[in-house]
Amino acid sequence: MSIEKNDDVCEACGVLVELGSVIHEDDNVLSLPITASDQAQARVLADQLINQAKAKYADCEIEEITEGLEAGVALQLNIRFSCTAERLIFEMALR
Repeated sequence: MSIEKNDDVCEACGVLVELGSVIHEDDNVLSLPITASDQAQARVLADQLINQAKAKYADCEIEEITEGLEAGVALQLNIRFSCTAERLIFEMALR
């Protein structure tokens, strides 16, 4: 029995592929945690993200979950897109 080591490198013009990733058609919710020192700062950050999402995908649905912390405010922003491709495109644009 022999073991061959294959060190082939594939390049795709700046594209990174994570092997083993599977994109499901129902994976259309983007969850964004926002942590801020106070409610006003969390609101500003959330509004920026909501405005970006609504500007590009008017039919997206927004859910906000706010939690008070000792050191500030945590806000969970869930954005539901009509399809997985929209979620992926929006998420990549944030990076």
